[in-house]
Amino acid sequence: MITLKEALRQMEATDLKTGKFIPFDLKYCQFSRMRAEGGKIIEYKHVVLSSDKDQPTEQPQSADKANLDVKQGASNISRNPYHRRNKTRNIKLLNGDIRKIRFRGILEFNNQQVLY
Repeated sequence: MITLKEALRQMEATDLKTGKFIPFDLKYCQFSRMRAEGGKIIEYKHVVLSSDKDQPTEQPQSADKANLDVKQGASNISRNPYHRRNKTRNIKLLNGDIRKIRFRGILEFNNQQVLY
């Protein structure tokens, strides 16, 4: 058994030599309050915590372009995800896809049951 606090600390751990995040296994219960659905258990193997560097972002080149992008709802402007406030983390899968998880839904971390 492992506490949620310890699981999150291990998730954020990096390799001292390379500086990259250390891979981990995760069992997670999916839930969406907006769609009122959930309960699906998803298992992720050999995933790493995703950093902001992993997500490509493009910044507008001028103020005129910035106003145009906001009006048209362009997706190339990045926003702060407020992971701590929203209780979320982004994880990177083996194929390079990035998934957002709510860490309150973590059931197991590295084959250890998570205690809250």
